[in-house]
Amino acid sequence: MLARLVGDVLVLFCIVDDHMHVVVCAEEHRLRQTGRSLLLATQSLASTELQRPHVTNVEGRRHLERLVDYLLAQTDRHGLSEPGALWSGSCFQDLVGARSLPNMKLRVGELLPRFRLHQAHAAVGLASTSPTLDDAAIRRLGAGRILDAAASVHAAGPELDDRSTPSLLARVTAAHLAKLTAVANSEISWALGLSPRSVRRLLAQDVPTEALGATRVRLELEEAFGTLRRERS
Repeated sequence: MLARLVGDVLVLFCIVDDHMHVVVCAEEHRLRQTGRSLLLATQSLASTELQRPHVTNVEGRRHLERLVDYLLAQTDRHGLSEPGALWSGSCFQDLVGARSLPNMKLRVGELLPRFRLHQAHAAVGLASTSPTLDDAAIRRLGAGRILDAAASVHAAGPELDDRSTPSLLARVTAAHLAKLTAVANSEISWALGLSPRSVRRLLAQDVPTEALGATRVRLELEEAFGTLRRERS
């Protein structure tokens, strides 16, 4: 929804359980249009009537820098079960390249040219970089984990039981990454719930390099948080 409505002016965002924060870079007329569009789109998903958007100007670079930390910490502030780095409603994944959506390119780098990814990692409680997973490590995770990560990358539903573009892209990406990391064909077929012939059709389709890279990053984030949980237990 955000990518479709405001992807060209989006700077930061976080959607939590009962509200969302959206930072955009836009002229006043576009700002008003953006507020109306988001209200209409989210109202159709809500069970109760939503309040009108509260609009506040971003007062300079330091204010925006504080907003980065503030929005990335929203899942902790609201006690959500998923960590901020893996929460689908957080812009963290877009900042670090763990999501691949059309029309979605956050403008943080344009407005904060000194911004570095280690700042985003620190804001969600991670080390400056996630551990890199080589092909062998991804192969050990298996086709099921690869498919789940690809679904997150393309913002597809967890069951992948529809024919939407995100679901198709998730299957194509998962099939290609599993093949590249030498996952057995039988396991790929099993994880995707498809016949070997259908998997071959997926592999015949092109997949953006960006999507493959984003899926690797998503798996690295999952493994980093798995390690963090084990260390804290």
